[in-house]
Amino acid sequence: MKKYYKLLILVVAVTMSLVACENFNQSSFKSEKTPDQILNDSINLDNQQMRMTNETYQEEVAADQAYLIQKADLYFETLKYEEAKQALFEVIEKSKGSIHYQNEYLIDGGHFSDSEQELRELILTARIPQANFNQTIEKLQDLPDVSLQSSSRGSQDVTRSVNDIDIRLQAVEDRLDRLNALLDQAEKIEEIVQIQTEIENAIIQRDQYLAEQANLENQIEQATINIILSERYVLAEERNQNYSFIGRIANTFKEALISTKWMLENLVLLLVAALPFLMICLAIYLLYRLFFKKIADNYRKYYPQNEKENRMLNRAKHEQNIKQNFHPSETDEK
Repeated sequence: MKKYYKLLILVVAVTMSLVACENFNQSSFKSEKTPDQILNDSINLDNQQMRMTNETYQEEVAADQAYLIQKADLYFETLKYEEAKQALFEVIEKSKGSIHYQNEYLIDGGHFSDSEQELRELILTARIPQANFNQTIEKLQDLPDVSLQSSSRGSQDVTRSVNDIDIRLQAVEDRLDRLNALLDQAEKIEEIVQIQTEIENAIIQRDQYLAEQANLENQIEQATINIILSERYVLAEERNQNYSFIGRIANTFKEALISTKWMLENLVLLLVAALPFLMICLAIYLLYRLFFKKIADNYRKYYPQNEKENRMLNRAKHEQNIKQNFHPSETDEK
């Protein structure tokens, strides 16, 4: 019986020693992790955190504010270009907006005009605070001296992008905190260098996310309005009407008056451009009248006899030549 007790005690002692050795090996294995294993554990923790955040994203979006990028396109025609352009700039300025792009150029008279006079067209892009977007659109549509030909409005929902960037930024910040904690505990040079490299990479990634976040915030806070303002002889509303014969005559007469006006203005401009040449010609004529003509008159006054004798001699020679040509026989007999 005693043998059985001794054998049982021996088995229990061996079992306890094996368990103690296994716990010791596990603790020593954990304490002997390499820097690569530590960094991999940190990255895996970041990915796990992002997955857990994405799983609860749909629930958070329902309670969060929606982020929209507002945009509009407007096309105007006008008969009074300068007045309409000035009114347009005033609306943008009063709405606390800014012009990010502006292009103004000349176009031809168009298919519906026989005039070759060039017209003007303005293309611009304005950025308006989102709070003033709807009010600005209404003011632009009610501008005087313009005719709205087309308009379009739209918005892009970027709520998911904004929340994704926030989640990624938070994950990078948490990773930087853990890396800094590991850097404080690191003792070997290899560990310090590797952790510092990971910290630099995390900082670069954070800066990229911050730049994307700033760009999105700017597009959300500032709505975009693209505007085209075209000068016309006749507005599209009049061109697209069902013309009667009298209406066509009236429009043709109107265009003829406009063309005549441009032609007269161009003629005046041509005269103004030729004014220096005309002044030079006038100066030459006055010099001739004042000086050269007087010299010629004085010469004729003081030498009239010589002039008469020369004329008589020339006339006699001329008559003699005529006689010789018509009576050659008489001259031969003599």
